[in-house]
Amino acid sequence: MMGQSRRRSGRSHSVEISQAPKFRPSHRSSSAGPSLIRNPDESFETSETLRVRIFRDVKSQLDSRGVDTRPMTLSSMNAFLPKPHDNELRRDIFRRFLSVPITVSDHELAQIFRMKRSRNSDGLQKGPVCYYRSWSITKQQLQTMIQGLKRNLFNFPQLESWTSQLRGMDQHERVWIRYVGQTASFTPFQRCAKSTKGPKARAILSNEFKRHYEALDLDRAKDVRVFILCDTGTSWLFKKCSSGLLARSNGRTADSFERFLITLFGSSSLLNTQAGGYRLSFNPSTSETTMLSTIGTTVMHTVSQSVSKNMDSQIKARLSAITVIICDQIRRKLPKGELTEATLQYVNNHYVKQAASETFHAHCIAAIIGEAVTEQAIRENTRFFDGSSASRDTIIGYLEECLACESSFSTSNDLDDLLRLVSFTNVFHWPGQPSRKPDSEVKKILHTHLAAVAPLLTITLSERTLSNCLPRATRDLLDKIGTARMECVGDDAEKTWTILLPQYHPGYDARTDQSTSFRRLYFQCWIQVWVYIDTALTVLISEPNLTADRYSLCRYIMACAEARLEAVGFEKALSNAKKAFAERLGSKARAHAKRSFSETESTADPSSQPLMQLVAEKRAYLDKLDRFPKTFGEPGSQQRAKWSSKQWVTNNKDLQNALKIFTKQEWKSYATNIPAGYYVPVCLDALKEPTNLPQAIQGLLHEKAVERNADIAMMTTDVRCEMLQAIALDMVQNRERSKKIKKRKEEVYVINTLDKLDLATWTGKSTFKCEGIDGTVRKIIFPNNRSLFRRKSQFSRRMLEFQDDGISVKNEHGQVIYPLDSPKVGVGIPIDKLDEFAENLKWLWEQAMAVRAPVGLTM
Repeated sequence: MMGQSRRRSGRSHSVEISQAPKFRPSHRSSSAGPSLIRNPDESFETSETLRVRIFRDVKSQLDSRGVDTRPMTLSSMNAFLPKPHDNELRRDIFRRFLSVPITVSDHELAQIFRMKRSRNSDGLQKGPVCYYRSWSITKQQLQTMIQGLKRNLFNFPQLESWTSQLRGMDQHERVWIRYVGQTASFTPFQRCAKSTKGPKARAILSNEFKRHYEALDLDRAKDVRVFILCDTGTSWLFKKCSSGLLARSNGRTADSFERFLITLFGSSSLLNTQAGGYRLSFNPSTSETTMLSTIGTTVMHTVSQSVSKNMDSQIKARLSAITVIICDQIRRKLPKGELTEATLQYVNNHYVKQAASETFHAHCIAAIIGEAVTEQAIRENTRFFDGSSASRDTIIGYLEECLACESSFSTSNDLDDLLRLVSFTNVFHWPGQPSRKPDSEVKKILHTHLAAVAPLLTITLSERTLSNCLPRATRDLLDKIGTARMECVGDDAEKTWTILLPQYHPGYDARTDQSTSFRRLYFQCWIQVWVYIDTALTVLISEPNLTADRYSLCRYIMACAEARLEAVGFEKALSNAKKAFAERLGSKARAHAKRSFSETESTADPSSQPLMQLVAEKRAYLDKLDRFPKTFGEPGSQQRAKWSSKQWVTNNKDLQNALKIFTKQEWKSYATNIPAGYYVPVCLDALKEPTNLPQAIQGLLHEKAVERNADIAMMTTDVRCEMLQAIALDMVQNRERSKKIKKRKEEVYVINTLDKLDLATWTGKSTFKCEGIDGTVRKIIFPNNRSLFRRKSQFSRRMLEFQDDGISVKNEHGQVIYPLDSPKVGVGIPIDKLDEFAENLKWLWEQAMAVRAPVGLTM
């Protein structure tokens, strides 16, 4: 049992754990930054008082971050707290772990936690489990790493915490930097080994730390040291719970363990940047719950006092017909390697069941539109509300918060009564990340679905989902969420009116920032949904005359709901929540764009340099490159001397102003040694301090320095000049490439000139227009999931060759580029694959064949 004490003898099985360092007095804890131990005199307290205070402080820290700590109890976290029978040595390890965690070794942790080393040979156990990964380095190496990160102008808060904990240590003493996580689909070892592969995003603490750690070239750098925290295993739940309840229970339990452990291990010292947990955890404020209570909704009372009916059989028949269309679409959309029978079986089993909700007074109350079917749903073979996905748990959690504000109904049974009135479907009916490009077939199926189900309320769970419900795509979801709108949906055969309630996806921000501002905004959206559901139920009962006119019914429901929300100040609360979240998004975007700024600049007004200004600075810099000349002649030659003298007296006013920093002799001396072909603005900027360059150029210079593993502060003028020249060339090439792509999109090519057209792009997506022999013009679109057109260098070319049995894509050497799933012989794209490969590609081949067909001569 999780709450029971475990024998300490069971901890001796930890293997290959580094030996403990020398004992360090606990009086150093006062300088260690944020910690759970704040008073040195508390080192004399008993194990019982220490455990209670640790638990209280952990919950307090999590509460301050807006995390719901109600599932956490002293007994449930007992395994991670001191025990009454612990000796003084274990209590001392605990105290040091809470105040200076990086000085506590893995060997010492094994004395206070039940843990074992995870290895590649371990079998996958049932349910999620928490783990931590450990990196051991000396104080001197960590200090060097901290200095390198600060020189590259990364200001992670953990750097100050590490610096504080290193005070008083010898240079060769070892410290341990850790990361706490959880995993279910892989063993901890496999999870961490997998995370070391592939490119890593910049400006993330864990990634930057790993880069610097690998640069130390230690023998242990390739050694993945991962430890399973045995008391976080949830396999014991399999003996007590049913499958559906089990998956949700062990997921919530693992989330609680992870959040508690991240705080216990010292969130200011770990490589973690989130509070932890896959499922969003949120404890609403009193103002939010008071607002909903003041409205006085009676959703569950109304549902319990009324009788719902099964959806009409004719509607189910229409939904069954849609199922066939969806399966045909999946076969066309998915490549053979990704198409599985499980996907088709899932659609056949669950599409109609999820879509055909029960009706209330002959109306479907609400429909929730998800984004895509997940692999987890297919694996579990369950409907959305019956499964254990994090999105499902997040939505249920917010609905339970709304339910708690209106009555004393049991959340376990009554929410099920409400969910039976809710229809559910996805825009995309297959796993994976669908393309952001609008798909007309997908949109048509969704509108046919909405026309059949005819929900009064339609809740969209992402920007892409909302775009498929609207006539035109939208990219300003933040402005639209929380704002209801009436929309006519349906296909050519049938249309109906519905009230759209846009929202972010439940998984948005779940494993990244986990900001309180987003969770508060998301709860505001579900308050709006709850009030609209209550209003729709009330109107259907009290206003039977309105049910005949669909438009009037939706309009009346919307007017009543908005009046109720306005009466409690919902609009102002929503506006404040949006503003707080927008500021959070803005600060993150600025931090990413300005990570190369100096510390003095980063303390300035964050709104003084908007993101658009960085784009404007790049355009201005390109304009300056066009207006200024390049160096001419070899360095030290007579041609160079004549060129430098000519520039000094040139009529170029911009250049004259730029050269005012020199005397005539200084300019000639400097210009004599500049490499040939360099942009003059680059040569002048190389003389400046990097912090005096335009901020957009600072960012590019920082990225170039990171690529070359160089230190900006230690660069000579020549090195800086060479890097700035490389940046300038990249900017000019990118501009020319953009012009070429834009021209290709606008220009209409003739069918018999396509063999000379280079279709290579850096993204792999290629688009152009072509006029056929019959005079029709069509757009040919090769999506970016096809790698045949992806450019590997600036010299790469991709050209089409039309053959009798299909089309081949050839590179600059005339070699055929084959798709990954092809036999790699003969023609690159056979005739029967043209339609699957690209839009209008078969039409293009037919036009090319018609041009090549012999024409009979006439006398």
